[in-house]
Amino acid sequence: MPGRCAQGRWLGSRRSSTPDHRSPRHRMPTRYGRFLALPLAALVGLAAPAAMAAKPKKKKAARAVAVTVSPEPGTPDASPTTQISLLGPPKKQIQAVTVRGSRTGRHKGKLRGYSGNRGASFVMPKSFTPGENVRVRVAFKSARAKQWSFTVATPGVSTTPPSPVRPGFNPNGALSFVSRPDLHPPSVSVATNSGAARGDIFTAPIGGPPPPGQPPKQIVGLPGPMILDQNGGLIWSKPLPPGQLAFAFGQQRYLGRPALVWFQGMLSTLGYGEGNFVVYDNSYRQIATIRAGNGYKGDLHEIQLTNRGTAVMTVYPVIAANLTRFGGAAQGTLLESIIQEVDLRTGLVMWEWHNLGHLDFGETYVAPIASPAPLGVTWDPFHVNSVDILSNGNYLISARNTDSVWEIDKRTGRILWRLGGKRSTYTLGPNVAFAFQHDARLLPNGNISIFDDEAGPPVKPPSRGIIVHIDKRARTASLVQQFLNPSRPIAGSQGNMQSLPGGNWLLGYGSVNEFTEFNSAGTIVFDARFPSPDESYRTFRVPWTATPAQAPAAAVAVSGGGTNLYASWNGATRVAQWQVLTGASASSLSPSGSPVARSGFETVIPTTSPGPLYAVRALDSSGRTLGTSAAVHP
Repeated sequence: MPGRCAQGRWLGSRRSSTPDHRSPRHRMPTRYGRFLALPLAALVGLAAPAAMAAKPKKKKAARAVAVTVSPEPGTPDASPTTQISLLGPPKKQIQAVTVRGSRTGRHKGKLRGYSGNRGASFVMPKSFTPGENVRVRVAFKSARAKQWSFTVATPGVSTTPPSPVRPGFNPNGALSFVSRPDLHPPSVSVATNSGAARGDIFTAPIGGPPPPGQPPKQIVGLPGPMILDQNGGLIWSKPLPPGQLAFAFGQQRYLGRPALVWFQGMLSTLGYGEGNFVVYDNSYRQIATIRAGNGYKGDLHEIQLTNRGTAVMTVYPVIAANLTRFGGAAQGTLLESIIQEVDLRTGLVMWEWHNLGHLDFGETYVAPIASPAPLGVTWDPFHVNSVDILSNGNYLISARNTDSVWEIDKRTGRILWRLGGKRSTYTLGPNVAFAFQHDARLLPNGNISIFDDEAGPPVKPPSRGIIVHIDKRARTASLVQQFLNPSRPIAGSQGNMQSLPGGNWLLGYGSVNEFTEFNSAGTIVFDARFPSPDESYRTFRVPWTATPAQAPAAAVAVSGGGTNLYASWNGATRVAQWQVLTGASASSLSPSGSPVARSGFETVIPTTSPGPLYAVRALDSSGRTLGTSAAVHP
């Protein structure tokens, strides 16, 4: 959640260990609770699904097919361009799909199978009408049919939609290179480096949105994905198209191959994004663009590639809503938090889950703003910011604006339990309560790691990393360990917590320009900062090996009677030495002098050779050639 808390007053105070951990005088006003008895469809201006009230006639018992459908039965805000997703049975077992809108009538379509023979989507060329009820009947071979209904959303327009970042950057504190004049990433200063885990650092600096009513701050250096080496030195910098930012940058596996993955798009000051997800291989070639389905745009908060050839992502559509019962605007809008699983090979939506229909608005700690009339400010009551894929097929979800983490059943969509917030399934022990959290992950031993922002606005700073143990039998949650930084950072948004080999933990402090690694005893072993006001949504440490498809870069400059050659190779991880080549023509270049040890991203090599053409050859630690630059002249 990179946006500041522009949603209005925060409905909360300091917490006790009870499930509703805020003081009673600060809880959601009673008018919120009374409204929860009304159908959600009434809020978004839709007709309540009539099919949900009518009980189907009893039929002769038949075998049920194991199928997970999307939109789920009773979904109150499906996309007007949704497909009907049938996850589970092979396409050949699906006999017929009948779809009928209450206003648009019968919808014809085509059944398209998922890769791996894991189901199919019924894709329709005609859109649904906002507010209509849709009935679906799916007939299966040798199994009984499945029937359900859902309602179509009335899309809205955000009062503060994602927009391009302003062009330009502050060069003070940015890096510059003679051989790569197009690269200007921010510099990173390392204060502590003793005992850190092995691995390179993945981060993506941005210029965060300003507080409401204040002008934007200009980022130091150009925004974009960066990989740093063990000691914080630059390995790779990726300039982005003008106006775009990168989030959730890290290393994953794309269809079995190591890859770099990130969200690329635009950011709203409300803290959500609109864009796509890009995939690069370990030679830094783009091999895929992953898009959200059902007419949506991808959101910046989460992108997880699975070993089953799918991508799990967040989506933040805007829904038109009458929010007067909550103190909001009559012509208001709210942000939905949707999770999608998309088949990488076909682009089809295999599964989709909506917050609306599962959570009530009494769980939020953020109230809507009614002014300026008549639209107010788009309300973000839930704000899902991380999705962890569990070994049982379910999902662990963090919802920032409810101060809670939940497990949802993928098959039914039901929330199985909540940790934290107003309806916690578990009684929270001392120092477990968290606020405006990010990046909840289930650990191999069953504990849960959480980056606890404690700010947005501040609750009980500083921000910290916590490990929580859940006792499902006793229904209690206890603190196993917390990681506190002496600098007392207060992250008003974003942040993550990564488990590292050897018991170390890396914390990225989101809107604070710092990332810190702790050992298992809680001692800082690595600490680094961007220049202010730069920040990064998440930061990771992972070993990385790459050889760029692009050739090394070289530049030559003559100054004061001496000649310097500048050598770099953006993204290369195995360069140990540089060999200077000189000659009268590009075809007659030959080695000049002995190889020179690589020194940082760009190595400066004095040379006495007259040239007139120069090039550099990258060598690994065994002296083997990795790549050669083009010939250059002064």
